[in-house]
Amino acid sequence: MQEKIIEKLKKINRKISLIDLINELKLSEVEDIKQFHEEIINLEKKGEIITKKNKVIMVDKTNLIKGKLMVNRSGNFGFVDMGMDVFGKERDDIRIEREDFNGAENNDIVLLDHVTIREKTRFNKKWYVRQIIQKDSQNLVGEVISKDGLLYVKFDNSRYNDLLLEEGSHGVVLGSKVQIKRVEDKNNHLKAEIIKVIGHKDDVGMDVLSIVYSNNIPIEFSQETLDSLKEIPNMVSEEEIKGRIDLRDQVIFTIDGDGAKDFDDAVQIEKTKNNTYLLGVHIADVSHYVKEGSFLDKDAFIRGNSVYLTDRVIPMLPHLLSNGICSLNEGVVRLTFSVTMEIDEDGNILEYKIHESVIKSSKRMTYAKVNEFLEKGIVPEGYEQFTNKLLLMKELSEKLRRNKESRGYLDFNNPEMEIEVDSEGKPIAISKRNMGIGENLIEDFMIAANEAVATYASQNDFPLIYRIHGSPDYQKVEDFIKLLNSLGIRIKGSHKENLSKRMQQILNAIEEENVPVLSKRALIIMKKAIYSTDNIGHFGLGLTDYAHFTSPIRRYPDLMVHRSLKAALSIKGYNKKYLKTELQNIANHTSLTEANSVNCERDVEKIKSAEYMEKHIGEDFEAWIVNVGREGIWVQLDNLIEGLIRMREIGNDYFELNEEMQYVKARRSGVMYRIGQRIKVTLVGSSKESGEIDFILTKNNVKRGDENGNIKQKS
Repeated sequence: MQEKIIEKLKKINRKISLIDLINELKLSEVEDIKQFHEEIINLEKKGEIITKKNKVIMVDKTNLIKGKLMVNRSGNFGFVDMGMDVFGKERDDIRIEREDFNGAENNDIVLLDHVTIREKTRFNKKWYVRQIIQKDSQNLVGEVISKDGLLYVKFDNSRYNDLLLEEGSHGVVLGSKVQIKRVEDKNNHLKAEIIKVIGHKDDVGMDVLSIVYSNNIPIEFSQETLDSLKEIPNMVSEEEIKGRIDLRDQVIFTIDGDGAKDFDDAVQIEKTKNNTYLLGVHIADVSHYVKEGSFLDKDAFIRGNSVYLTDRVIPMLPHLLSNGICSLNEGVVRLTFSVTMEIDEDGNILEYKIHESVIKSSKRMTYAKVNEFLEKGIVPEGYEQFTNKLLLMKELSEKLRRNKESRGYLDFNNPEMEIEVDSEGKPIAISKRNMGIGENLIEDFMIAANEAVATYASQNDFPLIYRIHGSPDYQKVEDFIKLLNSLGIRIKGSHKENLSKRMQQILNAIEEENVPVLSKRALIIMKKAIYSTDNIGHFGLGLTDYAHFTSPIRRYPDLMVHRSLKAALSIKGYNKKYLKTELQNIANHTSLTEANSVNCERDVEKIKSAEYMEKHIGEDFEAWIVNVGREGIWVQLDNLIEGLIRMREIGNDYFELNEEMQYVKARRSGVMYRIGQRIKVTLVGSSKESGEIDFILTKNNVKRGDENGNIKQKS
């Protein structure tokens, strides 16, 4: 019945009376008419239609707007995400003031209406929530508190209101951290139903654990998976080696971080008589142990990827696999899936072979020690016999990088935060993690292997999960150039038909002016990389074909790429022909789990940064302005910690905001603060609970930039 009603209403571009619609549908039986009225109520609850005075019309044929409400951290206002228009361009979000939420909360799907109000000489639309179509159904985490003699859940996310616990909730005390879902009682009032008691707020590591549960990231493996681990061997048998290329006598090694425990990639290199390079990238053969459809596989799929946090790793696979039989540990025999490439002097891949292999890693190297040798010439103990190989790898890496840049590779040079914690998970140091030569060469080699396997799939026309990255919107790029021009940074040339070159010019200009925070701003205008079976290429890498192949221990798409390749290569035991629709479903799911993990990692960084800064209230810091908005001025310290100077704290003058050009300017004095300026700030507040860090401006605060906000360095 619903489908018939919708189909009919789509053809009618006006309000129609319910009686006329019944006649249009040719309904005459009492039961049919009764069902009709029930479905009209259901469709209105879903926000598909609007009824008024016994007339009905489709919502998308009105001025009403349907979308998701995203409440800002203060809770004073929110935005409704408008998504894309019919031409694929992002539409401007609509701002809603708190008094116009009408009971809606963060992440609710709402229907918006507006009134037109006069402001000075202009008429503006004031939007309000007309209807809550769907309450946010995600599970939430909070603390059990007492209010008016009753137990409530105070959510970790302040965008949600406290919620009364259902009667009969057992196993909780004041201070319990719980994961709940929101349910309606018989009077249609929302209450909190406990899914899991996580622990107590004072337990060690509870802050991080709460964030993990808030992001709905699975922690425990199923009992079936744990039982199946009994069948996993702890060493490679001679029978398993049969049919593989034996590389156990080759010089092959891993290069990873100091704290790494799962080694899923190893590399080798040779120089040929023809002055070409033979690069071997050997990846843990996870698909040999994690069989499709097994309990292990099901758990890995649900997780989608491993999650790396300050004090723990939530692995995609149990440690028995990730740190054991699948990890390419030094001196032990391991099964691998390899890509061997011949690469010329210009960094072009001439030939490649994809094959099963067996290796024995010669050395477990670390980035720190590799960098010590390649950057300072100091040979660490135990590395003496590998120095020529490392120098050859550096040489090839530089050629691969130049080749990538010529094809449009974009280096945003955005460093990551490194948080050191003590045994109780408390942050004791926060710094910027820098990429050295060792990190760069491994990145270059992995990209080469990933490109090779994607090219093989593309040329042989079989379905694969690609890693794709669409080109940015041209207008967004030009708007960013206008912003840079307003800062005194000029971008020469015009490459309307070649956005890669345009973006390279932007990043080069930012690097020349030594304003690193603008690279982060440039990243915002880019689209997000996702997984898909539709191979549109990877804009950021400048590649036509690209997939993730090199990390099957920690990424499920890589595991699926291994399976697809083995089937295409007719390797024994892998004869399944994957349907594109089947792989696309996996791609969609793993794109979501990846985004979830990124959110979780950022949330943990946020609370750990705030916890660290609690010890530094009253201290002065130098900072970059990274964003200017309605809330105030966002600043970033040199260790990447970010905080806010609230608008009311900027000064006694009246400050006018220009969000597009990213500045605030004092009406009387003309003082301007804008993105990219170097300023001095004082820490006045920091809260681990909320993750909020607050600064104020110090006197004589502008360290770089004139009174007009021009940040270009003087020659």
